Amino acid sequence: MVADELFPRWPGRIGLMAGIFFLLGIIASSYASADSALASLTTSFCIDFLDFRSKPEETKQRQKNIVHFSFSVLILIIILIVKEINESH
Repeated sequence: MVADELFPRWPGRIGLMAGIFFLLGIIASSYASADSALASLTTSFCIDFLDFRSKPEETKQRQKNIVHFSFSVLILIIILIVKEINESH
């Protein structure tokens, strides 16, 4: 059995509700991990490269929002590139 065929066959054996809860759990943990990584990247970039110690709070918040959005777009672009590479093989 190929790994991609495992989940579609699984709920029939353990029940539909268990399959739904399993899938929701996988999605929730993925979002939590991605959110933590994005927050960590944003914070470390702002502190290490933008020298947040010497700036007013309003400027910090605006720059942090811009950096957060930029990293989100960058991660999306990387995901799309990896997807294209995987589909071409």
